[in-house]
Amino acid sequence: KTAYEIMPSLVGSEMCIRDRYGPSYLEIPRDVLDREVPVETVKLPIKDRYRASIKSQADPSAVKGVVEILKKSERPAILFGQQVWQSRSHIEANQFIEKLKIPAYTNGASRGMIGKGCKYSFDRTRGDAFKQADTIIIVGTPFDFRMGYGSRISPDIKIIQIDQDYSNVGKNRDIDIGLVGHPGSVLSQIIDLMPKSYDTKIEKSRDKWIELLSSKEDEKYEKLLPTFKSDSMPIHPYRVAYEINEFLDDNTIFIGDGGDVVTISAQAVRPKKPGQWMDPGALGSLGVGTGFAFAAKLANPDKEVLCYYGDGSFGMTAFDIVTADRFGMPFIAVIGNYSAMNPTEAICLELAFSFLNPILPKKTLNPINPYLKEADAVLNEQHATKYKNWKDKVLTINEGLQLQSANVSQRVINNMHEALWDEKVVIAKYQSRTKKFADSYKIHPAGLVY
Repeated sequence: KTAYEIMPSLVGSEMCIRDRYGPSYLEIPRDVLDREVPVETVKLPIKDRYRASIKSQADPSAVKGVVEILKKSERPAILFGQQVWQSRSHIEANQFIEKLKIPAYTNGASRGMIGKGCKYSFDRTRGDAFKQADTIIIVGTPFDFRMGYGSRISPDIKIIQIDQDYSNVGKNRDIDIGLVGHPGSVLSQIIDLMPKSYDTKIEKSRDKWIELLSSKEDEKYEKLLPTFKSDSMPIHPYRVAYEINEFLDDNTIFIGDGGDVVTISAQAVRPKKPGQWMDPGALGSLGVGTGFAFAAKLANPDKEVLCYYGDGSFGMTAFDIVTADRFGMPFIAVIGNYSAMNPTEAICLELAFSFLNPILPKKTLNPINPYLKEADAVLNEQHATKYKNWKDKVLTINEGLQLQSANVSQRVINNMHEALWDEKVVIAKYQSRTKKFADSYKIHPAGLVY
């Protein structure tokens, strides 16, 4: 037999469950892969005879410390990351939030893990919860760019981190208590030590906290609803994601492969069961959708598989769809063509035209007229409300006095742009050489020139 034929046994390596769950990359030289060997000479590992139990528990004294914090917490929140589903800790996760009455959020493969209709399941209010909570539990996900490497969480909030990998605990942000172990085992440890009832004040505060987040969740959904049901042409990306969600049934595995595709899908697509969401992950390795679809279909032949591609990621592996057909692995492919003009590009084109129009003959600008019409249409669409009055916010000044450009960081410029579009003022501090203290000024961003 060839190495290819015994591959399933090789891939069942303990490397996939060492430290933290996840795929391992197995590379085999071509000469070894194609070489045939008598099967009787191959020593294959026996199932369940080459692995140790990895359901390790956390330090009991640290668990007691967590319980003491949670008993007094009035506004707790928890975020379940990829490890929770990969370690199949979804049952313990649901038991945890039900018993402790904690608002729960998920990311990555853990989407769809919380039971349908659970009153403690939230998704669009994570930013609000992380700003107003007094305690946050992070389970099985790092403090990466999605959380501003931890900087978006107030230093006054108590942080409890649970992770299978010791190297993740306290990385990028200080924490109050860190627990290393199997997510399900650690959550069960906490559940077992929690009291059967809370102080009346804590109980009432928790109920108000849930009501507040539920109200905000409804507000955010209502705000998104016009884009979910937008009739604009070409079709609005949020409408596509919304319709895909309406199409999914209880046994559909959803795969998002792209940048904007995954970001938008996270707002609209709600997998119906655990293990039915796949995406490129935090590092955004585009082009994985087709491979994910093959694996999902092979592992779950009775389930429907839908892969939503961005136009860029589809181009990376489109040719492999013929492989799916050849090996009898049918799946649904939806491709989002994002090559159309977005509002930011439309404004850039309009600004360029307003600068060039006074100084160039009209005939030379005729070729870009179709693009200008498209830009106008994009900026007048209902969904682009914050760009609608952009001409009142931005002015193109033709070249005049030669001034030295200020050295302004890109972060500050980005903040100026956001303030401009969101119609907010900027609070700026200025300290002259003759003063000991800086003065604060409210500045309209349209008054800034850079």
